[in-house]
Amino acid sequence: MRWFKKGLGEPDKTNPAVDLKTDLERRALAKIKNICEVASAESIVQSPGENLAKRERLRFESARRLSLELAKQIEDVSLRDAALEGIIELCLKAKDLDTPRILVRGIQSPDIRDRLREDHPVIFY
Repeated sequence: MRWFKKGLGEPDKTNPAVDLKTDLERRALAKIKNICEVASAESIVQSPGENLAKRERLRFESARRLSLELAKQIEDVSLRDAALEGIIELCLKAKDLDTPRILVRGIQSPDIRDRLREDHPVIFY
């Protein structure tokens, strides 16, 4: 009954550098998703006051910039594509079409590209 003694959540000991790198990239993706959710870019368009709209715009630009910096550090293609999809969604909520048109070119996953093409065809033109 040796298999009871083996821990289920233990990382693979063969190459700990790969596990650490993958873990860091997954954390970066989670951070990007959190930043995009918190940015609440929808309020940029709906802000009644000029000062409030200006602050919301600055918050959106800061979130976009930080998310892009984190996405640059991700080397795993599928994780990076997921991060770019989140950033594209954030930009589209804020009515920013220039950034998504550039970012969509960097997505390599056909599933994500097809989903974006169905939901937001305007960024492909």
